[in-house]
Amino acid sequence: MNFIDVNQQISNFLNHFPHLSEEEKLTFLHFNQFHQHRPINEILEIYVQNPDARVLKTIGEWQHFSNESFSDFHSKEGVKIWDNHGNLKEVLYDASQVILNTEISIPSSINDEPLLFIELASQVDKKITEVQDISKEQKSLANHLALYNLFDYLGFFLNNEAEYEHFISITLKSMKKIPSGEKLLSIFSLANSCSSHLTQSTYSASYK
Repeated sequence: MNFIDVNQQISNFLNHFPHLSEEEKLTFLHFNQFHQHRPINEILEIYVQNPDARVLKTIGEWQHFSNESFSDFHSKEGVKIWDNHGNLKEVLYDASQVILNTEISIPSSINDEPLLFIELASQVDKKITEVQDISKEQKSLANHLALYNLFDYLGFFLNNEAEYEHFISITLKSMKKIPSGEKLLSIFSLANSCSSHLTQSTYSASYK
């Protein structure tokens, strides 16, 4: 797809997001948490091109983990990232497309830790409460999305199916009044900014 095609796909996705099925919304939420460290516009560019992408790097970055040549990569279909003016910034390739000669570090789930759960939820709530110029309802939604990012990324509730289903139910309920278009972008952007720092710092602390 070219720049115009991708932006049309993104526009359609944003406008129809409130009308997606619960399964479709969860699919995007799960995808989003893998890429929460990126700007939301890039996340959407990636999603409409390759919704199965998980670990993305440039050719130069992948060559630290693979013996594949530039010509090998150019035969693959990468994910294109553009700037706001339609200029190509970079082309990314997913780990599933690469023949690796060494392991890459991908965070694995951690066991439920009640104190960590409470601390993370408290930090998210504090960060979002401090944000100005958005409604109480939008803050609540951003809070739920940030918690989803954290708990899905870190593997909370994976050992307890009932608690996991309850958490998913609450998350989906919070999304019933989710807006479309630019408001949707701003809410995801806020949620991701709150959770991305916490996921990285928590993962680093857990595996020292």
